[in-house]
Amino acid sequence: MVANELVTNALRHGLTQQSPNDVGWLGLMHTANTVTCAVKDSSSIMPTYAPAHLLARYGRGLCVVDALSCSWGCSTLEGTGKTVWACLPTEHEGTKPHEVTSYL
Repeated sequence: MVANELVTNALRHGLTQQSPNDVGWLGLMHTANTVTCAVKDSSSIMPTYAPAHLLARYGRGLCVVDALSCSWGCSTLEGTGKTVWACLPTEHEGTKPHEVTSYL
């Protein structure tokens, strides 16, 4: 769900049809305790976190990312756009990773 929200934001706000050469990418990195999801787009406009109005059709993406991740943020390099990232814990303190007990 976090990857979906970050990619949707990049498609909706960062990559435009007016610039057909725009390129975005999605990266995932697994470490001992986290999975980091990073999405890059060519826009320099930073994402803004704001609670959506109760009846709004859009605007809850970063609220979802904030709720599900242990940390998230945005990094920029001049002239190359931005990378929005979120870290997801693979284990909670005192618990074991989830085990698959059934298949669909």
